[in-house]
Amino acid sequence: LLVPLGGLVTFDPKLDKDELLTDVVVLREDILQVRLDPNNPGRLLLTGKAAGLTQLTLALKDRPKRVYDVIVQ
Repeated sequence: LLVPLGGLVTFDPKLDKDELLTDVVVLREDILQVRLDPNNPGRLLLTGKAAGLTQLTLALKDRPKRVYDVIVQ
């Protein structure tokens, strides 16, 4: 995923209807801020805070975790 420095990106992980998001973990919170979209809880709002590389991990109930590499530039 690519997020502009100081920018906001809406990310839709395209979860199935039976997939429940239980946790969102950002490896480097100094690089990336993540919030749930208040208008659509199935989407995430990603904000680039500093240039660099981090990982975004989505934990799902009774499913394998999804891990995404995120570049902020």
